[in-house]
Amino acid sequence: MNYDDPDLLDALAAEYVIGTLRGPARQRFARLLRESVEAREAVEHWEALLGGLATVLPAVPPPARVWRRLEARLFQGAREPAGARLWRLWSLAATAAALVLAVLLVWQPSPGLPEGHVAIVSDAADQPQWVITADPATGSIRARAVNARAEAIDRAYELWMLPADGPPRSLGLLPVDGAVTRHQVSPALLALLRNAKGLAISLEPAGGSPTGAPTGPVLYQAPIVDL
Repeated sequence: MNYDDPDLLDALAAEYVIGTLRGPARQRFARLLRESVEAREAVEHWEALLGGLATVLPAVPPPARVWRRLEARLFQGAREPAGARLWRLWSLAATAAALVLAVLLVWQPSPGLPEGHVAIVSDAADQPQWVITADPATGSIRARAVNARAEAIDRAYELWMLPADGPPRSLGLLPVDGAVTRHQVSPALLALLRNAKGLAISLEPAGGSPTGAPTGPVLYQAPIVDL
């Protein structure tokens, strides 16, 4: 993988901080952090960006019944010294709080931070194929091919938004072989994008789908993360 690509490095750092980079891909990136100043700086950038959201989120304590059920399931009635039991409960509380904060960081909007959408499309081996970003302020969708390669000379990859309701909407053709494309989309499409279920990529004729809907196989799907 070409970690010298700044867009790829930034996308992987974002996934690493959010927690969506998993398995062998996360292990490889953790090794890279020990060797690469650029990778560490990218992670620090995302930690600072997302960490600022915590200051505007209200605390939401879980119901007491949640702790009782977790305690019963984890300890299963085992008798422990009071100090050890309290330590376990505090550890469990810290873990649960971290998980809740991670979810809130991804899904909660934050005043004062730039808005945008990002999606990283990976294959079955967790190898990123495209990094796709959308800027609501300009109506621009930027796609960078990371590892994506052309299937055939007469075929193209087409990007589709999956709205919360209704059929897929085309967001244009995608680049291959390290290229970058930018498309301007209408305000109506941007409004749909804010509540979309995700993105999909199909294989179409060279000029794109002739029908306005996917006609070839859907090869990839990816969630959208709001910033």
